Amino acid sequence: MATKFTRKQILTFVMQKKDLKGIDLSGGNISGCKFTGANFSGANLKEANLSHSDLEGAHLSGADLSGANLGSVNLKGADLQGANLTEANLVMADLTNAKLNEAKLEKSNLARANLSEADLRGANLQHATIFEARFKGVDLGQAKLEGVILSEGDFEGTQLPETHSGEKQRIGKKRNFSEVIRTWAEERLKSHLQKKG
Repeated sequence: MATKFTRKQILTFVMQKKDLKGIDLSGGNISGCKFTGANFSGANLKEANLSHSDLEGAHLSGADLSGANLGSVNLKGADLQGANLTEANLVMADLTNAKLNEAKLEKSNLARANLSEADLRGANLQHATIFEARFKGVDLGQAKLEGVILSEGDFEGTQLPETHSGEKQRIGKKRNFSEVIRTWAEERLKSHLQKKG
């Protein structure tokens, strides 16, 4: 059975620069805390409340953040490669320049989140909610986008996954992201049907 830590113990660990790699904080309330540059690699943060916390430059690769409350969290430059953020609340989170390669973001809520210049290559965004978000200059190469619920936002310079024909698409200033995604999905379906026929 994993040891559960109190909020006070966690803050003491961070202040003493202890390595929090693999720690179990599932369901814990550590909202409003400063964890700048902390190492939470492989940590269990499932359904934890980290809202309004500062995790700038934190290492969260391989961490389980499924169902976690990350509303208004500062994750600028954080390493979230391979992290599980399924059904996470990322409303108004700042993920500028974050590394989200191969991250699982299925059914996550990214409303009003800032993902400018983030690396989402190979990320799974299926059925995620993206409303009034900033995706400026984001690399979505090989990302899974099926079922994404999106509306409005800044998607200038966003690179979409390649189509089956190998064509890369980049969104310009005046293009509507939902139209581009729809066109991209239609191209993938058409290419898939042609391969079968």
